Amino acid sequence: MDYSTEGCELSRKRLQQAGINGQVYQRDLFEPNEDLQGKFDCVVSFGLVEHFEDTGEPLRLIRRFLKDGGTILTTAPNVDPASLNVRVMRRIGPKVLAAHKLMTLEQLRSSHEACGFETISSGYEGMGLCLESDDPEGRSTRLLRMAAYRSVQLVRKSLELLRQRPPVIRLTGYMMVYVGRA
Repeated sequence: MDYSTEGCELSRKRLQQAGINGQVYQRDLFEPNEDLQGKFDCVVSFGLVEHFEDTGEPLRLIRRFLKDGGTILTTAPNVDPASLNVRVMRRIGPKVLAAHKLMTLEQLRSSHEACGFETISSGYEGMGLCLESDDPEGRSTRLLRMAAYRSVQLVRKSLELLRQRPPVIRLTGYMMVYVGRA
């Protein structure tokens, strides 16, 4: 489900490329959508909840689409105020960052639980930085983005040579991921 024509078309294209038969609904989450209530075993939310001051609002709406015992997978960029992601975004993309509710992984988990989800797992995934900026062509922005990207890349490559997994922690995690059951 997506409210944008472009998002729906892209989803249909990707399903077709993967050889997956699926239905894409161009709908508004905030409409009743009664025909979809209780219809799905699993719902996935990519980068939605962090755009709401009350993260429970979209979660309550999403939950109604799940069958009893259904699974939710929610991903959000690492918007923990103590993360490198947020620290870099404060410099290169304060306007982009302002469109996000800063929250910890614990707050993301608690928000799901307050909406009736039972936590299966929650954690950080990946190691990296979101490098969206307010002025992508600005010289200082380009230099900072390049330095941040190269630094993370150097750490990753060094760890690969040492045959170590990158640390997926609050500071360096790229994404926050929650999996729960309705």
